[in-house]
Amino acid sequence: MLEQQILTNRKQKASSAATPKASHLTVITDSGIRPMNNSTATDFNSQINQAYNTASEALDCVTLAMEHIGGLEALFKSIYLQSKNKHELKEILNASKLGCYVCDDFINSLDCQKEGLEKHLKVLGGASHE
Repeated sequence: MLEQQILTNRKQKASSAATPKASHLTVITDSGIRPMNNSTATDFNSQINQAYNTASEALDCVTLAMEHIGGLEALFKSIYLQSKNKHELKEILNASKLGCYVCDDFINSLDCQKEGLEKHLKVLGGASHE
């Protein structure tokens, strides 16, 4: 369900990117600054769209990974709670505590990456929609 929603959102974002009007853009070359022609504007927009789509796909992967790891963390917490009062299951208790820690640490790391990707995506989205 989530994968389908992500793919639908990505297609909508990519299709809404408009080619900028060449008359509003300039190109810096060795011979100086000159107005951008339609062909150059289309190539430039294509590169921005490709970067935007790549960043969007990376963000989707991070989001999906965070959800799956969140499920793993819930599993470890459940094991921990089930074995908390049973002294003979000390190894399971320790393993579940470690699993919770690793999942929480990984989710935090992915969340930081997600925030960075969202910032880059906002910049690319803004550039491709002007």
